[in-house]
Amino acid sequence: MSDEELFEDNIAESAPSRIGDWRHPDDDILSEREDVVSLGSDCSEDEYYAYLHGLPNVGTSTGVAKASLATSSLAARVTEAKSDIPDASKSVDRSRPILCDDVIIDNILAELDVQDIAKLRQVSQQFWGCSLEGAVWKRKLEREKHRLPPVPPTARYSIENISAVEAERLLVRCASLAKGWNTRTPRYLHNWQFDAYRVVVDMVLLPGGQYIVASVTDEHWTRFSIRVFTADFQYSMASPIAQMDVPTKAFDLRAKYMTFRGKPGIVIAYIRRDYRHSYYRNRFNVNRLPDDLQPAADDRRLKYECVVAHIPLAAVELLGDITGTAPQDIREFKILAEQQGRPFQILTEITSRSRLSSPAIDDDVNGAPLVAVIKHTDGVADRIVYKNLDGGPGSTLMGTPNPNLLHLPQSIMAFCIIPIQNQFFVLRRAGIDVDHEELPEAEAANANAQDPFAPYYWGEFWDIVDGAGKAPITREAAARSKVFPSQGNYWKKVWMSDHGLGPALAHDRSMRPQLLGPGGRPKLRPVTVFVQAKRCAGIAYSAIWNVDHPLSRSTSTSADASTDGDDYRYVFGPKFLQFDPAEMIDDDEVLRYVEYQALPGAARPLLYSTRRGTSRPNKFQIETIMGLWDRALLDPFNLGTAGRIAEAVEQGEAEVQGGAFSVDGDVVATVSDNIEIERESLNAISAIAWDDTIGRLCVAYAKRTQLAVFDFAAVPMRSSNETAVASADLV
Repeated sequence: MSDEELFEDNIAESAPSRIGDWRHPDDDILSEREDVVSLGSDCSEDEYYAYLHGLPNVGTSTGVAKASLATSSLAARVTEAKSDIPDASKSVDRSRPILCDDVIIDNILAELDVQDIAKLRQVSQQFWGCSLEGAVWKRKLEREKHRLPPVPPTARYSIENISAVEAERLLVRCASLAKGWNTRTPRYLHNWQFDAYRVVVDMVLLPGGQYIVASVTDEHWTRFSIRVFTADFQYSMASPIAQMDVPTKAFDLRAKYMTFRGKPGIVIAYIRRDYRHSYYRNRFNVNRLPDDLQPAADDRRLKYECVVAHIPLAAVELLGDITGTAPQDIREFKILAEQQGRPFQILTEITSRSRLSSPAIDDDVNGAPLVAVIKHTDGVADRIVYKNLDGGPGSTLMGTPNPNLLHLPQSIMAFCIIPIQNQFFVLRRAGIDVDHEELPEAEAANANAQDPFAPYYWGEFWDIVDGAGKAPITREAAARSKVFPSQGNYWKKVWMSDHGLGPALAHDRSMRPQLLGPGGRPKLRPVTVFVQAKRCAGIAYSAIWNVDHPLSRSTSTSADASTDGDDYRYVFGPKFLQFDPAEMIDDDEVLRYVEYQALPGAARPLLYSTRRGTSRPNKFQIETIMGLWDRALLDPFNLGTAGRIAEAVEQGEAEVQGGAFSVDGDVVATVSDNIEIERESLNAISAIAWDDTIGRLCVAYAKRTQLAVFDFAAVPMRSSNETAVASADLV
């Protein structure tokens, strides 16, 4: 294809035909390879007593290899714990009713928390049976409606249809993760692994734990595809349910629950590169290039494509329910799958000769699905290309330069969609973002010569406007934060967390609209920004909050002016991005050898370090992995605590010492000790993903097709007699 034949930008409408294939687990099984390898705990009786009496979990495995049996000393402690139960309890007839079932359910269990119910159900068979009633757990959903893990937006997860086990699982995960994260060293409670039967090069965990979306390839890196996996920790298993082949490696993968033309589903977006001319196929391998490679402005070898696809949840739930209702026989599966049609529908394809990066998918203010992507024109990320997926032309939006920094080139570092405001949240930079120490001496003298304090960084809100074709639209920012000068501490990478609002309520058929009530709205969680800088103790981070939150008060004039009396929106607080470089400097000797990365989350981010100079595309090794504990993020609705923090920061009374942020001697933010995971589990990693809503870490490897899963939250599990019990890991 010649340059004349290839338009600079092309935004295709959705394709009417569906593509891809449904997959049964047996489709990938080789002669001597099992489909699923479960390494999770069996929740034995010994584990349960260890939990009740605060002993270490004797059945938890470590790394990706199954743990050995508990030591004799620990077994002795468990036996001793059992013997501590009063003799009277042993003489009680556990099958004899103690009270009326209604009294137990309505007057006793209704007043207890999750952990107390787990203990009380051991008293008798009657308490056991009553604790399994759906009414016990569904009533508690109302109390925790703003803290529950997300669920798919389908009727299966409505109050009427959700099972007792699923309701209990939501509450157990919520309670156990909150307890486990409130420690100096969070620990994973269970780990397990499954086989993807392909090498995973990128992946996304759908919030809530039901599905994993991955970009995969064969061992020779010649065939590429997108795969959707069902995942359910209760059974320590996962399996592929659908696959869509792609011509080249898909990266910058995104996935969200969204509704397309009335059908709730998973919307998937990714970037891929291809050769602009077939001549280059024998010159280099496009699939082995780094994902963040920025071609030179005059590079004519590559073209880029942002693809958005949709897979309906109704068919996925029908075919992929691993709780036992889905067809297990491959012949039955094939017949039912054929009735569903092909799984994927391409919603749009945005193609360009310029680099495309950082796709974002979300609903707009009216609940319509939207895709947006950064375009690098002549090597500069200066505009956002976006499109309503329900139909209509695409648009290109550019922001006007910051009037105080017109002497410097300005670009976009990161962005996300804020649907409730119909705006883009954009992080911008003015100046050439370079590290002087890594430049040749002649170039270092010229870099940012116009301004020794450059580059500068700040945030903006851009209104999403309807465009008319390909002509770029230039608009003033609706709001702008204070500007942060780098002072030599250059930002190398930026991550943003999801807003956590979930799918548009107008299309949500799950329990969320029911719990919120008529006219109800989910509470606004912070959107966090994580920065990897040249000198940084871990990762520097900041957040935007809703306008009424104490950490957003005394906002800038432009931010206040943009609220228009609406208190349900995000604004820039006075301290947004206002880092003190001195607080970010770590031991120079340490930073000579490692650099830090972030796995963002609105409440429980993870940080990890990698050794400098050793990472390769889709192959790196983690040195340490830590959790970020921040009281304001963990309890964003506690305005009293947030107000105290904001006041201390405003008055200069906050202290940073020993890696902890303190107010009046009380630690309000800190980085945990290194989380103990076997070294072998952190070597030769090709992709890593984190779901902070349920505390699940998923690790893929460059040289094998197995994925390791580490769960930091407990869930209801099955005992040896197949009866659901509360997990033994709530403490």
